[in-house]
Amino acid sequence: MQRNKLYAHNDEKRIVNSENLPNRYPISYPDVQEMIDFALDCTGLILGILTDVNHATQYSNIDDWEGTLMLARLGLKYQEYDFQQSEKAFEAEMQRQLGEMIMANFNEHSLEMSIMDLFQDEGYIYLNGEQIHRERSEVLLIDDLRKYLLNRYASEGLTPSEVDSIILRLRSISGTIYEANKAVCKMICDGFIFNREDHTKKDIYIELIDFDEPEKNVFKIVNQFEIEGINNQLRIPDGIVFINGIPVVVLEFKSAVKENTTIMDAYTQLTVRYRRDIPELFKYNAFIVISDGANNKYGSFFSPYDFFYAWRKIEADDKELDGINSLVTMVSGLFRKERLLAVIKDFVYFPDSSDKDLKIVCRYPQYFAAVKLFENIKAHLRPEGTARAAHTSARQAAEKAILCSSSQECL
Repeated sequence: MQRNKLYAHNDEKRIVNSENLPNRYPISYPDVQEMIDFALDCTGLILGILTDVNHATQYSNIDDWEGTLMLARLGLKYQEYDFQQSEKAFEAEMQRQLGEMIMANFNEHSLEMSIMDLFQDEGYIYLNGEQIHRERSEVLLIDDLRKYLLNRYASEGLTPSEVDSIILRLRSISGTIYEANKAVCKMICDGFIFNREDHTKKDIYIELIDFDEPEKNVFKIVNQFEIEGINNQLRIPDGIVFINGIPVVVLEFKSAVKENTTIMDAYTQLTVRYRRDIPELFKYNAFIVISDGANNKYGSFFSPYDFFYAWRKIEADDKELDGINSLVTMVSGLFRKERLLAVIKDFVYFPDSSDKDLKIVCRYPQYFAAVKLFENIKAHLRPEGTARAAHTSARQAAEKAILCSSSQECL
């Protein structure tokens, strides 16, 4: 009856037993066996072609039919898996080629304007430097700073001449670039006491940036901002982020497809040429950004290139992204208004004393970890939480100095 399985695939009524088989079909047993072997060989060959299970082409017994079907199913499953892997590889290759095609059409101007668009998506005001009327040696947007101070301290009756005195105080900070930058950053982050011209009035605590209410600040992204520096040298940074007229971030772009040009050239442009020719700009700087579209990094103006880092996430739980996608995560993640203010205030660190020009800007894992720690401490403060839990969290965080320092600034 085993042989009858071969005839049972269409209609059970057509099944015949071995006793009347010779009467209805006058052929010998060897003929039947040969036909069965031939059919199995053909089936195995077809299945082998379809499924790549080439070793399953020889069968000596009809009982192997069920095994053949099992191998066929396994082969088809493998073929489906192989197709899925090929599909993924194809998609990855298409994305790579698309990226190359996009970058091939990206010169420095295209990259620059694309970044300007990303900043506008974050609510920044975009201006071309040629639209701003000013002395070319002036690196502050005086009108923006003056307007902010008058609005912020209108209730205290701050006068225009007092505003001019505050601006002069900011401009007058001197020393080496590092010393001046450290002093300016402290003034911006900590604020300062301003003595009124009318001594009968109470002194005012001045904050050049409103860290508590980001929407009360003026955020601008400016490109082609021509600056006249030392020995009348003219330099044009590709992009500058201004908050209330203060140039807190400088950006430099290089084309990834331009021959003999790398992101390292952008770093050199900022830290060597611009440092030499327009040092006044970096007195107010929080950090700098270098980009070629595919590689996008930020870091301290005083740090070696090896310490520059990409900002690969927008939110803490997001997947890390690289390549041209890291340009989006940097602008949307690092330059979101409230986050940029948080980084400037709490995540830029100057040692109290150092033999070197040391300035540390947090990386995104440190930022997200410190924020999480801060939220955990707030959640465990008495009476809602327990002091012990907060102490444990703080102790664990103290294992990393920069994280601990940033958390302390948050607190």
